[in-house]
Amino acid sequence: MKKKILLSTLVGFLFFGFTALTHAQEKINPPPSAKLDYLIRADLHGLSLEGNGTIDWQFNSPKYRLQFDTRSPLIGLLLSERSEGSIERRNLLPTSFYSKRFRKDPTTVNFDRQSGSIIFPGDTAALKLEGGEQDRISVLWQLISMVRAAPAKFNEGSPWKFFVIGHRGGENWTFIVDGKQRLSTALGEVDSLHLVHLPAENTNAPKIDIWLAQSMDWLPVRIRFSEANGDTIEQNLERIQKK
Repeated sequence: MKKKILLSTLVGFLFFGFTALTHAQEKINPPPSAKLDYLIRADLHGLSLEGNGTIDWQFNSPKYRLQFDTRSPLIGLLLSERSEGSIERRNLLPTSFYSKRFRKDPTTVNFDRQSGSIIFPGDTAALKLEGGEQDRISVLWQLISMVRAAPAKFNEGSPWKFFVIGHRGGENWTFIVDGKQRLSTALGEVDSLHLVHLPAENTNAPKIDIWLAQSMDWLPVRIRFSEANGDTIEQNLERIQKK
């Protein structure tokens, strides 16, 4: 009897251990290099604006470079952010995150993997680099790469958690799958997967809505950033240039 119990326990341990190991070894699937052009609608400090935006994604394994630029003819640059780093089996690994926002000074955060520290500008204390951290734009491409690798796992209501580095520190972000939506775009009708990040209270993190289109390599056909002060920037895809 004892032998049967021990054997059952051992089989169960091996099964669950193998399952956990299999899940841990799942690879992400980054999209191919592309430049995405967007029509921008923004409300900033009570001013309604229209303009153009680009997302320039460059992936030359193992290195990546991700650039977001948003401009309005009326006031020029609204937002410019850049993430650079490399990609391993399961994660994007940022090495630097640059950000320049409307009426704000530019900042650069460095992920020093040699010293194991995340270094912020000014007198903000460094954070220990634990592994898996994303910056505010690499997290979107990490999410896209995960959807591309296993779309069936992104069921409505499922949460996807990340630790995200901003200009002055890091915080936990959760994206919730809101469901599937059919959108009218400049490229025609597309079926999309809508995910939402709701920031925690008393943080400066934006709310993010993102719609990913399977027919377009799961790239974002719409992105909306909503700041706590009421500012919003919405990007709607107009063109994709494959590289």
